[in-house]
Amino acid sequence: ALTAANAAGSGNTVRFSTGTYLLQPGHYGLTGALKYFSNTTIEGEGINNTVVKSAGALTNASGQIWFFNNNDAQIHDVIFKNITFDFNGPNNLRTTNQIAVNNPAIACRFGSYNITVDHCAFKDNPGNQCVFLNFDQSSGSGNIVSNCTFNNCGAGLPGNYNIDHSSIYINGNATRIINNLFTNAVAGNITAIELHGQSVQVVGN
Repeated sequence: ALTAANAAGSGNTVRFSTGTYLLQPGHYGLTGALKYFSNTTIEGEGINNTVVKSAGALTNASGQIWFFNNNDAQIHDVIFKNITFDFNGPNNLRTTNQIAVNNPAIACRFGSYNITVDHCAFKDNPGNQCVFLNFDQSSGSGNIVSNCTFNNCGAGLPGNYNIDHSSIYINGNATRIINNLFTNAVAGNITAIELHGQSVQVVGN
């Protein structure tokens, strides 16, 4: 559906109807499980209704990236909204002898701009990020995360070992992080928001 929306041109919406969508482990790595494209809205039917969930152990050494575009080309004007991303953390716990993995639900590479994540929920993530936009600090602009919840991530997930978690990690200018809620069952070495760039706005979190 994502590829078809891209082929159809700009301004298309891919809707995930009510239900739980299981992603099998160990097959995706940095290529991503679901490839998304510019000028697309990816929309569920509410965080209590549409759930994208890891089905099992994170066996890939690099972790899993669920929605991703691994091209060097810029990705722009994308909206994610009304979806819960369940990382199935109790069944994917990291231990002290395991390297913590990058495990974002939503990621992009270089120079991506105008990507919005709104009214989504992220839960039980044992990995390093939930939203990871732009690998290069010098690129990207205008990205927004708003009205989202982040629960039990990184060291905040009971029984999980991770000393390098940032729930939101974004490189680029004019980033806006607005009205998000971060909660964890246990205290630990956890970063809620890590931004690199200029003219950023962090309000109401």
